[in-house]
Amino acid sequence: NYHVETSSFRARITGTRFLLKSNDKDASITLEEGQVVVNHSVDNNSEIQLNAGEKIDASPENIHKEKVTSSELDSVRKSAELLTVSSFHERVARVKSEKRARKRRFVRKKQSAITLEDLKKQGRLSIIETIDGRRIVGLFRAKNDSMIIRTTSGTITVKSADVKRVSPYE
Repeated sequence: NYHVETSSFRARITGTRFLLKSNDKDASITLEEGQVVVNHSVDNNSEIQLNAGEKIDASPENIHKEKVTSSELDSVRKSAELLTVSSFHERVARVKSEKRARKRRFVRKKQSAITLEDLKKQGRLSIIETIDGRRIVGLFRAKNDSMIIRTTSGTITVKSADVKRVSPYE
């Protein structure tokens, strides 16, 4: 079983082919084969069973289940890629990987260990504070839309947009 969460509902996927459309306000799921169990975002305790040839349209305020006509199902097949459970799992893994990559605010390059005293000999040290609360001590220089920071544990690249404040290290 797999779960899909949208702004309007949470669906437990036990089927094999379905189409999911979602934006910030509305969501719909059309099932070609198999089963999907949906919990509306307003009432998590009520489950709606969706069977092959049915669809659910939902907003945060309401949810509506209906049968799809054969022509609707044909147009869904032609106009959009229906997800299989395995392709859905692959997409979920890819999205999670992309989210993890976005969460990583910096890239660290391995270098031999160096002390703060060694860094002080090379220039003025700074404290770089990032918007997610990290405090990085080192020598920095700007490069394009990033800051390259030499620290005691290596070189770190931080996107300039992720820097909250730079202050002198004392």
